[in-house]
Amino acid sequence: METIVKIIQHECLTCHVLFWISEAHHNRLVSSKEGFYCPNGHCASFVGKTDVEKLKEVKEELNKNLEYTKNLEKTAEASYKREQELEKKLKECKKAQKSTTHSKKAGHN
Repeated sequence: METIVKIIQHECLTCHVLFWISEAHHNRLVSSKEGFYCPNGHCASFVGKTDVEKLKEVKEELNKNLEYTKNLEKTAEASYKREQELEKKLKECKKAQKSTTHSKKAGHN
């Protein structure tokens, strides 16, 4: 039986010694942010955000932007419809005003 283990190289930030750990162990350390030690005993840890965490944040931001854009579109549509309604009413008022004016002029002649 053959077992294949992927390894990842690390360098100690203090003494710069190179060492290797399995990919599975590396992934656990990254996700847990648990501390570990180089072969010379210097403590280290992965304190930054994981790629998964970064992607999740980007996805959340994109979803917020999408929702905001949809709301803007709805508002723009509603404003356009309202503007059309007001223009229609204005035309009706002008038409009514003209007919009233013409009726008055016709009555005075």
